[in-house]
Amino acid sequence: MKRMTGVVAAAAAATFILAGCSNDTSGNASGESPTTNQQTTNEQTGTEQTTDTNAGDGADASGDTTADGEDTAGAGSDTTAGGEDTAGSDATGAMGSAAPTTTVGAGAEADEATVGWFTTYCEGIKPGLDEVKNIGSAASGGSTDPKAMMTKMGGTFENMGKAFTDTATALKDKPAPTFSGGENFATTAIDALTQVGGKMTETADAMKSGDVAKLSEMQTTMSELSKVFSGMSADPAATKVIQSIPACKNLTSSMGG
Repeated sequence: MKRMTGVVAAAAAATFILAGCSNDTSGNASGESPTTNQQTTNEQTGTEQTTDTNAGDGADASGDTTADGEDTAGAGSDTTAGGEDTAGSDATGAMGSAAPTTTVGAGAEADEATVGWFTTYCEGIKPGLDEVKNIGSAASGGSTDPKAMMTKMGGTFENMGKAFTDTATALKDKPAPTFSGGENFATTAIDALTQVGGKMTETADAMKSGDVAKLSEMQTTMSELSKVFSGMSADPAATKVIQSIPACKNLTSSMGG
């Protein structure tokens, strides 16, 4: 059960971070916006996130990690608050491979397209993330009636999967955010939501039939998705705009942010 809860927390945290709704404070000490950075940073490993019940906090045994999953104390590099590696181009990730960092969101403004996209995103995934709160109650009584527990948890996963998949579908019809890198960001986020939603739906069906093997497959999917976003950081301008949108404020608040 500890492993199962960890997987759900990781899924929720990863999806939450994908659209930059977390409290990203990237930037340098002078408050200037960072530029696209092709230096290397430590590669975030999704496996460590998904097997920890505190995965939603981005904790990593190899070093202290920020809310956005960036390693600030892992071996091989010294990373600044802006996600820039001060060790230079020789730094490598935890798995021995280098990961370039790209900052998106420069020049972000609260225009109609950007606000509309993130409003749809935040409103869409909130019901799914709210389901995380139901994991505890769904798991209760598992020792006395495992089948009932699996069926109940399957329903929770099903609701989460539907929220993420429906959000991805709705976002496909929305103009992408207008900030720098917005088109690529939107495409990547939509693809990720589609994958997460689909995998959760598959897991839900399997759990209802008493098969827990799909949990491992979902864990692998989350690990791969975390690698996709490990080299992406948000410009302070984008963070400021996102955090000013009512729907995203509500989402952050509901997640305890």
